Amino acid sequence: ARVGTATARRLGLDEEHLGAVAYALRTYDLGLSAIDAELLRKTGSLSPAERGRVQEHTRTGAELMDGIEPSPKVKLIILHHHENVDGSGYPDGLAGEAIPLGARIVRLVDTTAAVLQDRPARETLDFESAIELIRDGIGREFCPRIAPTYLECLAERADAVARILAP
Repeated sequence: ARVGTATARRLGLDEEHLGAVAYALRTYDLGLSAIDAELLRKTGSLSPAERGRVQEHTRTGAELMDGIEPSPKVKLIILHHHENVDGSGYPDGLAGEAIPLGARIVRLVDTTAAVLQDRPARETLDFESAIELIRDGIGREFCPRIAPTYLECLAERADAVARILAP
């Protein structure tokens, strides 16, 4: 979350937008709480129906924000944090600049956090491999305007990330 907030700050977002990004970085996967834990721990491939259920977490999270967070920017960030800049993401297949800026930042943070943690369906990546995964995804998954700044902020905090990941 600190890397995402630093990225937003370095990109020059105004205070309102910066606050929305910071809030969304703490709550973007709230919708996962509505998904059966067994499904989230499944080790094999997900069926199309299961994949659809997991993907629905973005809409569920955005809906949960209705009663909690007054900023519509937070809701849009949460809703679209799995969109890819090439239009292949979900829930709406938005592409490029149509994806809210904050959602593009959260997309980077979410991916980094996910690959640095052990998950049932795949092994954990080391820090350098996670950075390479982000670099390889620029232009497809990740915004070419935002990703370089994010990677700079991430590299500047490599020691802090290593401390968090240490067993």
